Parts: sequence; structure tokens; C-alpha cells
Amino acid sequence: MNAQQYKELEDQHGANIYHPLDVVISRGEGVWVYDIQGNRFLDCLSAYSALNQGHVHPHILDAILFGFYCPISDRITFLVTGFIFSFNDWNKLEEFSANLVAEEAIYFEWIITISSVDS
Repeated sequence: MNAQQYKELEDQHGANIYHPLDVVISRGEGVWVYDIQGNRFLDCLSAYSALNQGHVHPHILDAILFGFYCPISDRITFLVTGFIFSFNDWNKLEEFSANLVAEEAIYFEWIITISSVDS
């Protein structure tokens, strides 16, 4: 598709809450955005203040990938280990663990409830 076709789609199906820029952005990287012709622009809009960390921030991307690809047991171990090393307070660790177990129990009860079929 060319830029004009993208603009026509936006005019037809977009929310129209503001007048869009005359640029079709294809990707972002840090503070830079690129249009479909490969031109680079400094992103001074930042999605109107909603994107202050930049595009494809490496720490945020790592956290997302960690959440997608690590088993839940590894994520819990990571959280508990990080909690121990950052606070080093056994009372807080005990409270954290109790809350974690309580939250899991609520989720399991909810799953059982919605999975039950009344006869």
C-alpha cells in the first residue's frame, strides 16, 4: 500500500478525534519514527504524552518477552528472588508469599466456578 491508501483507510475507519499528520508511520525506535518511505522523524508528539519511554524500549521489551516465554513457576521464582534481594525483610517476604497464595486461590476458585455446569 502507498501513503495515500493508508490515509484513505484512516479517514474511513479512524476515530477522527484530531486531524492526523500527513505522514504514515511504519515503525518507531527510541525517539525516532520512520515513515513508509524510510524517512526519519524525531517523535515530538510521543502519542500525545502517552509514550514517554520511547519506542521499543529495551527494558520494557525484555519484560514483555520474559512474561511471554517463561513458565509461571520461573516468573514466581524470579519475583520472589527479586523481592528477597531488594527488601531483605523476612516479614515482608512472608506477607508477599501469603498474598500470592491467596490471589492464586481466588483465581482457582473462579476457574472452578465458571467451569462448573449446573444440571
